[in-house]
Amino acid sequence: MRILEIIHSLNLGGAERLLVDLSNRLALERDTEVFVMVLKNREELNENFLVEELSERIHFIPMGFGDGPKLRYLVRVYEKIREIRPDMVHIHCQIHYLLWALFFYRKCHYIYTLHSKPEAYLFGYRKPIARYLARRERLTLVSISESNRSALRRFLQLNNDMLIYNGRSVPGKSAEYDEVAAFINNIRHTQKDIVLLSVARCAAPKNLQLLIRSVNQLVEEGLRLQLVIAGGNYFNTPLGDELRKMAGDNVHFVGPKKNVGDYFLCCDAFCLSSLYEGMPITLLEAFACGCIPVSTPVSGAVDLIEDSKNGFLATGFSIEAYTDVLRRFVQKRQCIEKKAMIDFYEKNFSMEKCAKAYREVFNRLQKAE
Repeated sequence: MRILEIIHSLNLGGAERLLVDLSNRLALERDTEVFVMVLKNREELNENFLVEELSERIHFIPMGFGDGPKLRYLVRVYEKIREIRPDMVHIHCQIHYLLWALFFYRKCHYIYTLHSKPEAYLFGYRKPIARYLARRERLTLVSISESNRSALRRFLQLNNDMLIYNGRSVPGKSAEYDEVAAFINNIRHTQKDIVLLSVARCAAPKNLQLLIRSVNQLVEEGLRLQLVIAGGNYFNTPLGDELRKMAGDNVHFVGPKKNVGDYFLCCDAFCLSSLYEGMPITLLEAFACGCIPVSTPVSGAVDLIEDSKNGFLATGFSIEAYTDVLRRFVQKRQCIEKKAMIDFYEKNFSMEKCAKAYREVFNRLQKAE
């Protein structure tokens, strides 16, 4: 089976991380040939950040596109698909790049995983096109959590999507672990200091204003909190400059990190403050490392977190709701059994389980021909 995975870029993000892990796992299968097409590859924007993590078994196809939808981009994707002749085309990017191929190349199956709320992927003309193709079974839609599925079905008025929960390879210790541990110990000024971790790119939907303001307020109240923010674009961008200006001395921006597992293993909690998600890969990483999650009530988090049992879930998106959930974490964190969190991850969200589910969908589509 020939599988073509297509994504916007390989910057550091959840969809990108899933594609790399999934492609590497599928490439291990003897009867499978995996191709990864990346539409944008600008080094200055870190769009090749995860490329070196792709297996040598994978055929890497950099398309070198610029910004903005252009007809020639659609044609080039179509021509490349005709050249590769895949059995499956697995889409992780905006669907408009595939429009020419979806309508004019039908010798393969198209699978579209929506990594966030459907409105973020299927806005404008994309919505009726996706509904049309899905109704005629020329496009298989994949939702990634129960709440994500409910939102997708309401949005498109369809019920023929496939539900496949995201998976993640275990983000274990790297060669830089001791350096990270030393950094965390250095900012943990006393034994009472609690170190929080956020792993998110600098983007409005990640809602870092809420997290920073909540931490600032609790520090003013006397709680000893340190916040580490790992992710790109916090320097020399308008939003990044605003967030750094808002942050106090107890907020530490460390940039994008490939060894994010080291931070999960060293910090006391993982803070997710997003306005919306699908199934955050960072949440799975937190469970895999036994790092207690503290989250806004977004898709994925509401599916996995049992409040005060395996994490803490805010009641809303206000600063009152988030400061309250952080206080509850500080007061009740000793009640969380970290081994149970890790067992929960291993049972439900390993990459082996996720890849098996996708392969079953691919096999089913192939047999239905």
